[in-house]
Amino acid sequence: MEIKSEISNLASNFLNKNFSIKTDYIEIQNTKKDFVGDITIVLFPYLKIIDQDKSDFGEEFGEYIKKNHLMFMIII
Repeated sequence: MEIKSEISNLASNFLNKNFSIKTDYIEIQNTKKDFVGDITIVLFPYLKIIDQDKSDFGEEFGEYIKKNHLMFMIII
């Protein structure tokens, strides 16, 4: 499975499990040169629905990925 596809599936599962948001598509982009990393998972559109601080949301999502998939290392 392609890594972007796997990350997208993890993000979808996270949103469904923690916030009852069902989505089949999570946008993944190449990270802008001004930031650290190779890819960016676009989850900001869901912040309005969730009504949670973006830093808290990002940390919670990062922890979910680390606990649910050992091959990913997330820098928050």
